[in-house]
Amino acid sequence: MSGKRVSFTLDSTLETVNSAEETAGRMATEAGFDDEDVMKISMAVREAAVNAVMHGNAYSRARK
Repeated sequence: MSGKRVSFTLDSTLETVNSAEETAGRMATEAGFDDEDVMKISMAVREAAVNAVMHGNAYSRARK
């Protein structure tokens, strides 16, 4: 394991949720996860991002 860390700062919009999910899927695929695990990772990232936008930031564009 390389210990590589990636960080993103996203706007509080549902469009960025889609971007986060796609990025997670791409990164998981590149890391060698199988299709089922890629789907699970992507879904977990999507759920976390939706919760952050809706509940944490209340759709506020001023919050990241």
